[in-house]
Amino acid sequence: MFDGYFLAATSAARRWSDIATQVLTCVTRREAAMHVQASEPQAFIGSAVVDLPVPWRKSQSLLPKS
Repeated sequence: MFDGYFLAATSAARRWSDIATQVLTCVTRREAAMHVQASEPQAFIGSAVVDLPVPWRKSQSLLPKS
């Protein structure tokens, strides 16, 4: 479940921290809907990259101004 949500989150995320937040939210909702014990998924994203833009998305600040 975690891997699928991680991959899905990458398409919309702008920063690494966005991915972690989206995955946690999705897993938590899914487990609640399934009435199963929470697995409390964890992802560690180091402080040096937590707010970096993901490399496959162009930052709005890097786009040419029209």
